[in-house]
Amino acid sequence: MAFLVREAFPSITTGVEVTSGVLDENDSLVIVSEMNEGGPIFGDGIEDDSLQFGWGQRAEVKIARECLRLVAA
Repeated sequence: MAFLVREAFPSITTGVEVTSGVLDENDSLVIVSEMNEGGPIFGDGIEDDSLQFGWGQRAEVKIARECLRLVAA
Protein backbone atom coordinates (compact mmCIF):
# COMPACT_ATOMS: atom_id res chain seq x y z
CA MET A 1 0.00 0.00 0.00
CA ALA A 2 1.38 3.40 -0.95
CA PHE A 3 0.73 6.62 0.97
CA LEU A 4 1.33 10.28 0.21
CA VAL A 5 0.92 13.34 2.41
CA ARG A 6 -0.89 15.74 0.10
CA GLU A 7 -0.14 19.01 1.89
CA ALA A 8 2.71 18.63 4.36
CA PHE A 9 2.95 21.98 6.15
CA PRO A 10 6.00 22.01 8.43
CA SER A 11 5.86 24.27 11.47
CA ILE A 12 8.89 25.65 13.27
CA THR A 13 8.46 23.15 16.12
CA THR A 14 7.19 20.00 14.38
CA GLY A 15 8.79 19.94 10.93
CA VAL A 16 7.98 17.20 8.42
CA GLU A 17 9.78 13.86 8.46
CA VAL A 18 7.78 11.51 6.22
CA THR A 19 5.70 12.57 3.21
CA SER A 20 5.39 9.32 1.24
CA GLY A 21 6.15 5.64 1.39
CA VAL A 22 5.06 2.08 0.81
CA LEU A 23 3.77 -0.31 3.47
CA ASP A 24 3.96 -4.07 3.18
CA GLU A 25 1.62 -6.52 4.90
CA ASN A 26 3.52 -6.34 8.20
CA ASP A 27 3.89 -2.54 8.38
CA SER A 28 1.63 0.13 9.81
CA LEU A 29 1.69 3.91 9.64
CA VAL A 30 0.86 5.77 12.86
CA ILE A 31 -0.21 9.40 12.51
CA VAL A 32 -0.59 11.73 15.51
CA SER A 33 -2.23 15.12 14.94
CA GLU A 34 -0.40 18.23 16.08
CA MET A 35 -2.93 20.63 14.51
CA ASN A 36 -4.29 23.11 17.05
CA GLU A 37 -7.59 23.75 15.28
CA GLY A 38 -8.12 20.25 14.02
CA GLY A 39 -8.03 19.33 10.40
CA PRO A 40 -9.35 16.67 8.08
CA ILE A 41 -8.01 13.18 7.62
CA PHE A 42 -9.27 11.16 4.67
CA GLY A 43 -8.31 8.43 2.21
CA ASP A 44 -8.41 8.33 -1.56
CA GLY A 45 -8.75 12.12 -1.81
CA ILE A 46 -12.47 12.07 -1.03
CA GLU A 47 -12.84 15.06 1.27
CA ASP A 48 -16.59 14.46 1.74
CA ASP A 49 -15.65 11.33 3.71
CA SER A 50 -13.21 13.17 5.97
CA LEU A 51 -13.02 12.96 9.76
CA GLN A 52 -11.95 15.72 12.11
CA PHE A 53 -8.40 15.06 13.28
CA GLY A 54 -7.60 17.38 16.20
CA TRP A 55 -4.60 17.76 18.48
CA GLY A 56 -3.41 14.50 20.05
CA GLN A 57 -5.68 12.22 18.05
CA ARG A 58 -3.98 9.11 16.66
CA ALA A 59 -4.69 7.13 13.50
CA GLU A 60 -3.08 3.82 12.54
CA VAL A 61 -3.20 2.72 8.91
CA LYS A 62 -2.32 -0.77 7.76
CA ILE A 63 -3.24 -3.29 5.11
CA ALA A 64 -6.49 -5.12 5.85
CA ARG A 65 -6.54 -8.90 6.13
CA GLU A 66 -9.50 -9.07 3.74
CA CYS A 67 -9.64 -7.46 0.29
CA LEU A 68 -12.39 -4.99 -0.54
CA ARG A 69 -14.62 -6.00 -3.44
CA LEU A 70 -16.41 -3.18 -5.19
CA VAL A 71 -19.68 -4.18 -6.80
CA ALA A 72 -21.18 -1.79 -9.33
CA ALA A 73 -24.95 -1.88 -9.76
